[in-house]
Amino acid sequence: GLAEAHVAEAARVLRPGGHLLILNFSYGGDPEWDRAEVAALAERHGLVARRTTEGDFVHWDATTFLLQRL
Repeated sequence: GLAEAHVAEAARVLRPGGHLLILNFSYGGDPEWDRAEVAALAERHGLVARRTTEGDFVHWDATTFLLQRL
């Protein structure tokens, strides 16, 4: 429920077109599950996943998620 609460609050305060960057969604070891879960969270709160990638940063090996408020 914590991720849900964070995404809901971000969606509430973001202006239309605003972005939310998530660097640390889970340590579950299943990037495809994380992508699906983040996309579902985004959709429930009026956001869209613009980017879900790995390797965005030299010293960060986890998936990063960029969400945008519609």
